[in-house]
Amino acid sequence: MAQKSTKKGTTKKTTTKKTTTKKVVKKTTPKKVVKKTPPKKEEVKKTVLKKEEVVKEPVVEIKEEVKVEKKNIFTKGNIIIIAIALVIINVLVGAILIYNNPKNKLTRSIKYMGKDFYTNYFYNTLKEGRSNKELSEVLERYKDTGIKINLKNLSQFDSSKYKEEIDNMVENNKCIDTKTRAVIYPKAPYGKDNYKIKIELNCNF
Repeated sequence: MAQKSTKKGTTKKTTTKKTTTKKVVKKTTPKKVVKKTPPKKEEVKKTVLKKEEVVKEPVVEIKEEVKVEKKNIFTKGNIIIIAIALVIINVLVGAILIYNNPKNKLTRSIKYMGKDFYTNYFYNTLKEGRSNKELSEVLERYKDTGIKINLKNLSQFDSSKYKEEIDNMVENNKCIDTKTRAVIYPKAPYGKDNYKIKIELNCNF
């Protein structure tokens, strides 16, 4: 060891450190083997139960037999409805048959001719050169007796436009043209459309 002098006359010891290199030996410790502990019986039971719960049971559809009760149509209410419907049908059928009856067809045809004769020919002829008052007085005379126009007369007026139709009536229905007629009754206030018509048939019905 060397001694160094200091100002105050004291000496100081200097120490020299020896560096020693130590070899570090790494100790390899063997890994601890972890022993797997078997699950407790309770835990095993729980897991088994959970698995059992997950398993879904097959759904079995039970079809119930539905008994269809046969409804009785012939109840009191239904019988009344059916009876009313039958009455209505019979009335309609009867009305159609009556409407299309040859006698009624002939009556409608003659009535139409009589209307045409009175409104478009007879009334206009009487009106010429007369006041409304004078025309009313003339028509008033026929209010009870009526203006009689037979098939023969109807076939001759207005350029004989109904002649063919009336000839068919005489031939097919055996109508007597002088006795089958329309009777027109003028009514107050004796205007052109103030009248009623009655048909008198003399045919083979």
